[in-house]
Parts: sequence; structure tokens; C-alpha cells
Amino acid sequence: MKSTQLRNPRRRILLKAAAGLGGIGLGACGLSLDALAQGAQQTSINLQLGWLPGNNQIGEVVAKQLGYYAQEGLDVQIQPGGPNIDGVAIVASGRFEVGQLASSPSLMLAVSQD
Repeated sequence: MKSTQLRNPRRRILLKAAAGLGGIGLGACGLSLDALAQGAQQTSINLQLGWLPGNNQIGEVVAKQLGYYAQEGLDVQIQPGGPNIDGVAIVASGRFEVGQLASSPSLMLAVSQD
């Protein structure tokens, strides 16, 4: 068996993960464009972190502090995560609009259930 054949499943998982994360970003952009187009008030979005706030979430925290979300019509509430937080399950349940993952198994499980 060629080594490229061994990498295909892994590559597919990574591509699905990237597509899923890109979809979240596009969804957030769509929300902000709708808010601007309608001249509506800010859209509230709850972001569930996959772990405690740290260097991995610095972009989200800085964007909130500098008002980038507000400029796009978004009122983003960042919720800290922890060892037992599953961002996929929280978003799937409808409790939060956006979630981050602390581990790959949650993402793989969510993608496999398409």
C-alpha cells in the first residue's frame, strides 16, 4: 500500500475540520452583514470556549476588546470553557451559536454524523 493511501483518511478529517471551522467564520460574517444591511441593532452571539481563556483565544478576546465585533454589529459574549466542556454538543443543543473545541474527537464525531 502506498503511503499516500494511508494519508487519505487523515487528510479528509482535516479538510472536514477546516471546512467546519470556515463555516463558523462565514456564518458569523453573514450575521454581521445582515445586521448592517438592515440597520438593525447588534446581534447577540454566545461564544463557548473549549478551554480556559489563554493564548489560543487571544484573537477573539482582542477583537472584543478593540470593538471589532461591535463594528460589525455583533455583541459577542465569550464564555470560558474547561475540562468537561464540549463545544460541539453545546452548539448542537442550541445553547450557544459558536463553540470552540479543546479536542479533536468531538469534531470527528460531529463530522461523522453528517
